[in-house]
Amino acid sequence: MRIAWADLRSKVVARLRWMNTHHAQHAWDQRVRDPLAAHALAFFAYEPAAGRFELRTATRLFLHGDAPYVLPRLVHEFTGQAIRCQQRRQDPIVTLTDRRDPLSPQARFLGVAVSSLDTRWQPWEVTQRTAAGIVDIPGRCVAVLNDGTTMLIDRGGREQYDRFTVASTAELEVDPGIVGWFRGFDWRRVPDVAALLGGHPPLGAVDQRDLGDALGLLANLARVLGADRP
Repeated sequence: MRIAWADLRSKVVARLRWMNTHHAQHAWDQRVRDPLAAHALAFFAYEPAAGRFELRTATRLFLHGDAPYVLPRLVHEFTGQAIRCQQRRQDPIVTLTDRRDPLSPQARFLGVAVSSLDTRWQPWEVTQRTAAGIVDIPGRCVAVLNDGTTMLIDRGGREQYDRFTVASTAELEVDPGIVGWFRGFDWRRVPDVAALLGGHPPLGAVDQRDLGDALGLLANLARVLGADRP
């Protein structure tokens, strides 16, 4: 089971890497005619499959004018929308997301994440002015899972030599002989959220306090969404 959970967390990382890359591509393509917000949301569930877990994902992108720029405010307002959906006996993940994988009755809720184009290097508004194309757009993700895991993910662009790094409060690999580069990314274990925040610069336009607030609000959103499903 320990291996299955580590494998599931690594699938979350891989999915967020894919999502953030596509978030950057869509934002770059639409930056003039229909700009996207710097932050997007992801929601995770899992299903048992032959001793492992299969990951299921739903996502929500926002237009620039439809979402607060400040990340904690965005998460807070989305949580309010999710609560109102539940009060109307609607499924927030179905009602409030753009894309979602099909879920079987065996699916269990896993957690939430943010895909952001505000990074440790610069905010999205600066990247839009300085990038020559999609290869120059880095990204960052944060994830809060209901097994107690918090992850902070940095995806570098060309200027950062495309480096992809992950800090996680739980294991992504249980083989003690594999440290560092694993499945195409560099990861390290941190003891808690305080150490995770202390070892990484904040999200561009988001100061360190706001990033901590966003993580707390993401944990609350995960509790709200998990209350309506197993």
